[in-house]
Amino acid sequence: LVLLLSAVTFVSLKGGRVLMTLYAVELGAGPFATGMLFAVYGLVPFLFAVSAGRLADRLGNHALLYVGLAGFAVTLALPPLSPSLPVLFVVSPLIGFTSMIFIVAMQTTRHEGLSGTVGGQVSSQFRGKLGRDEQLAMVTRYVAVGFFVVSLLVAIASPK
Repeated sequence: LVLLLSAVTFVSLKGGRVLMTLYAVELGAGPFATGMLFAVYGLVPFLFAVSAGRLADRLGNHALLYVGLAGFAVTLALPPLSPSLPVLFVVSPLIGFTSMIFIVAMQTTRHEGLSGTVGGQVSSQFRGKLGRDEQLAMVTRYVAVGFFVVSLLVAIASPK
């Protein structure tokens, strides 16, 4: 379940990033505003990733996985409900923040019974074969490939 939710989250994160900038252009944003909207996605995780890791250590990763996913889903639903540039500028850092919470919790999970997570009780295909570093490297490779494929698909499927 966690791996499936992770896949949907990463696809939504990358696809949403591209689609949101295209949506901003459709709403009349210029190049500077579009670039800022795109950049804010990465600013929040950059500023708060260490704090999120500490929070995960204090509160536990299991709850943060679901809080991050729920927050991410809510923030993705806001632009269609209120289509305006100010809403996009509110949603962009929120998407960065909620996805960061999920990603940090997923990558730091240890022994909480979450099958398929990095560092936790991994699924049977990995048990005894890969260490934590190798698992994290594998997840990073899959995320990179997924980001590339999703970006390509969004570019092909975009109306303009």
